[in-house]
Amino acid sequence: MSKNLLVLALCLTLFAFTGCAQNPAAPALSAEELQALDDSEFVDADVPGELAEHFESLGELASAAAYIVKAEVVSVEVEGGQTLTSVKLTDSFKGKLAKGDTIEIAEEGGTNGKIFGGTPQMSAPNVYYLFLTDEYNGKYYVTGAFGRFIVKEGYCVQQTIRAAKIYAYSPMQAKDFEDVVSG
Repeated sequence: MSKNLLVLALCLTLFAFTGCAQNPAAPALSAEELQALDDSEFVDADVPGELAEHFESLGELASAAAYIVKAEVVSVEVEGGQTLTSVKLTDSFKGKLAKGDTIEIAEEGGTNGKIFGGTPQMSAPNVYYLFLTDEYNGKYYVTGAFGRFIVKEGYCVQQTIRAAKIYAYSPMQAKDFEDVVSG
């Protein structure tokens, strides 16, 4: 618990010194509001096994991803035990995918609006930042269970099961998020 508070305090201090709190694109949130926003997208799931890899930072995740994109949902369907989400790219930060491309994201599971582990399926009209693997059989996959961020109240919030949370990450304003992942 105290480790989480220390990480949150360090992140907030970093944001204050880098000018994130002054970005007019999103309202400034208190530490409690940021924590509530962050907690709102995590699912405490009892899933079998352990994660094959774990990322300590957003930078590590960005390095592992073949593609980093900003996307809007076009459609969602469940087929063969997978949720297949068609997304239109509104921006591309890494890899050869381009703004305007429409691609299909495959995620395991798909019942009652949730994927494996209980994470919500992607849905319109939300905007997502996705860290993706190389294309495989015409589909892209989220890097580990880590690489999916939803924009809420102008902040990028990691959307995953709690066991896959990048603990050195705290929600940041979308523009600042883009600055980090692009470079």
